Amino acid sequence: MNKLELQKIIKNDPNLTMHGFSDNLNPMNKHYGNINSQQSPMTINLLDKVNLCEDWLLKQNYTKTLVTNGRPTTYQLKHYVEREKDTYIPAGCMIAAVLHLGIDYKRKPFTPDIWIPVSKKIV
Repeated sequence: MNKLELQKIIKNDPNLTMHGFSDNLNPMNKHYGNINSQQSPMTINLLDKVNLCEDWLLKQNYTKTLVTNGRPTTYQLKHYVEREKDTYIPAGCMIAAVLHLGIDYKRKPFTPDIWIPVSKKIV
């Protein structure tokens, strides 16, 4: 992905922050208080982190259908990239990579996260 492609993703989905989607949260859950575009914006400065996620996603196997029960969220998957690359990855970077690659996804209710049809066997 390049800067222009990331700018397009940010423009097309202003609810995407560096920590995930800000418009899907349960207002009673204070745990997600910092997930908003003012405090944690998704910016082109995160391009390198998005590309690390994209490279990782391209190595994975995917199921034919999107099953959410028991599947990890993008928040959980970002930890694989962090361990592999020894760097912090904001969860929104994984989501931006999913959006750019056109991977099917489903929003996890009341959280900033999404599920994708990645195989349970992580590569």
